[in-house]
Amino acid sequence: MVRAKGELWSKLGVVFTVLTAGACAPLVGDCGLAAHEDAVHSLFVDEWRVEVDAEFPYMVDGELNIASISIGGLLTQDNFANRGDVIVKNNGPEGRILVEMRRFTWRGTEEDAQVDFENTELLAYVGSLKPPDEIADENKCGYPDRDDPDTVSPWQDACSIRVYYRGQIQPSRLGADLRVTLPASYRGVIFVTTDDNDESEDSLDRGNVCAEDLFASFDAQLENGTAYVLFDREATPLPCYAPDGQDCTSFGSTKVDSSGGAPVAIDVPQDMWAEFCLNSDGDIHVDWPAAQIDPPDDSCKVSGEANRPGVKSSGESAP
Repeated sequence: MVRAKGELWSKLGVVFTVLTAGACAPLVGDCGLAAHEDAVHSLFVDEWRVEVDAEFPYMVDGELNIASISIGGLLTQDNFANRGDVIVKNNGPEGRILVEMRRFTWRGTEEDAQVDFENTELLAYVGSLKPPDEIADENKCGYPDRDDPDTVSPWQDACSIRVYYRGQIQPSRLGADLRVTLPASYRGVIFVTTDDNDESEDSLDRGNVCAEDLFASFDAQLENGTAYVLFDREATPLPCYAPDGQDCTSFGSTKVDSSGGAPVAIDVPQDMWAEFCLNSDGDIHVDWPAAQIDPPDDSCKVSGEANRPGVKSSGESAP
């Protein structure tokens, strides 16, 4: 396991074996939400609700069709902020994507909270960020057809998932947790963005990030939440796909960047070939017997490599 408070980057190589820990488990259930109260308001949390259940044509005729997906985002135009946890599960059925949302808000009564829930919706789109009513049908991802609700538009490349509040200004302590289940074979790039719900010091709610059974490349931006990135226990060599279907030589990568010093844990197979670069104002701990740690330099406080093919952990050439 590689841990850091701050940025953690890992260049993934070609050897994948067994994942060794289950640190993500505490987040999968309630994702850290607690029943906070202040003098006037209480935290109300809705149930998990399915927002998208759609086709996910990752590969079409042997060529890459969906290279990336984006989940979450910061406050934009006084709206569109999720402010909650993001869970990514890379273990779903082939050819499908499932997006679930759990709304939360601080209100004085349950009736007021229900109004907030009714006015909070998922937005899945490609192109420019706009309110749902202003997005063209061809730019929507996983939406029911207006004339045939049983027909749902398939997911598209570079679709973004955001939270939208139908009101003039999104309330400062309203947001939603997002849970996205991708096909187990998905090897594209997953971008995640979240921040904290920190309007009141008495009711802080950190935006945590958790990726389970990861096969894909992963890039997360968060504030003060906790990030867990767990690779699949039976991960296989990572194939490389270029958008035009041509072969490429780059490998996947994992990057977690925090603006507020978030605790970060990345679990990787012990025998994986990897390079890593870690930066933090706090402590950094690398628990990886095969890792060779390099002297610090201007770009990395802690860096190194593990399991390079043809090299033993002692640094000697393998026979």
